Amino acid sequence: MELSSDYRLSDLYRKHGISAITGLKTADRVVTVSHGYAWELKASEGGWGLHGIIKDNDWKLRGIVNGVDNKDWNQNVQLVMLGSGRPDLANMLRQFESQQHDKIRGWVGFSVKMAHRITAGWDILLMPSRFEPCGLNQLYAMNYGTVPVVHAVGGLRDTVQPFDPFSESGLGWTFESADSGKLSHALGNCLLTYREYKKSWEGPQRRGMALDLSWDNAALQYEEVLLAAKYQW
Repeated sequence: MELSSDYRLSDLYRKHGISAITGLKTADRVVTVSHGYAWELKASEGGWGLHGIIKDNDWKLRGIVNGVDNKDWNQNVQLVMLGSGRPDLANMLRQFESQQHDKIRGWVGFSVKMAHRITAGWDILLMPSRFEPCGLNQLYAMNYGTVPVVHAVGGLRDTVQPFDPFSESGLGWTFESADSGKLSHALGNCLLTYREYKKSWEGPQRRGMALDLSWDNAALQYEEVLLAAKYQW
């Protein structure tokens, strides 16, 4: 027999004619969904008139906290990382890959061919750079419909305007400081949109692909600077 705050025993009795008192007396064990709630049931505020009989049968009452359905709540994400850096992080990546070989893939080192293949196959680019004078990977990603999640610093701030679902604007998700909690929050919002709001998800994809991110565009701006330098007085 389970006692729940969402379905009080007194309501159960009134609606279905079940004797809660008889149930409590004759049950071999009574289980509720937390230790704290089991304690609250023995007080008048939480027992709703049944606290006396609950206290008398305290020996058979136990609180067990609800569990999580890990299959249902697992966001089924595959993580691919390419690059080199601190040996401890590289070793950690290899360890994660060995533990979750179907979810995590790490390529320690660099390969232009592999970088192109990864960019072609992923949905989201995670770029949490602590500093980034410009950044190229977010440009490559947006050019081909991959949505970036970036630390809003340097060139990443300039090139990735935050997604706004209300005005249907922006190119990706940003977070303002190099903090793991803020990264997780931004990535969580990104994944929520990816899974639950497919039409909104198409917005940053299409807007990113519509940008002129070519060197032709950048070259014109360089030319303006050089001409200004040449003819300045």
